[in-house]
Amino acid sequence: MSNASITHPEPIIIPPSKPHTHTIILLHGLSTNGSIFSAQLLSTAINSAGLTIPQSFPGAKFIFPSGAPRRCTAFNNALMNVWFDVSTIDDRTVGEDEQIEGLRESSGYLCELISAEIANLEKIGRGEGNVVLWGFSQGCAIGAWVVLNGEGSWGRLWG
Repeated sequence: MSNASITHPEPIIIPPSKPHTHTIILLHGLSTNGSIFSAQLLSTAINSAGLTIPQSFPGAKFIFPSGAPRRCTAFNNALMNVWFDVSTIDDRTVGEDEQIEGLRESSGYLCELISAEIANLEKIGRGEGNVVLWGFSQGCAIGAWVVLNGEGSWGRLWG
């Protein structure tokens, strides 16, 4: 599949309930997507007071992007929202070369998303130091790829 034919679903965006101070971009793991991940994560209480993540961080905007629909070798070539292909769950080093195309495409998509969000924050007197990139499982892997490969034109990024 060429990069030109890849389209990511629209991200799930949860606006802040108070003045916007930060943006948290949360990346799903293998076998889910931004919609399912957001519903599961945002409905869970995170402290003894029973507050959810949005209640605990009222100035934060939450963005849940999804990996593009791709064939996933580890799941019998099923079409899934993944950040990059995985050959087998048992040994993640198998098929590493085949992962590179998806890593590059997803990294480019996420760099554009992060840059756009930094620009939005700069309009209100905030900026790159107010964006957090957080990932679970495969989302953590693509997040680390984005940060460690330095493909973004921004400086500070929290994660």
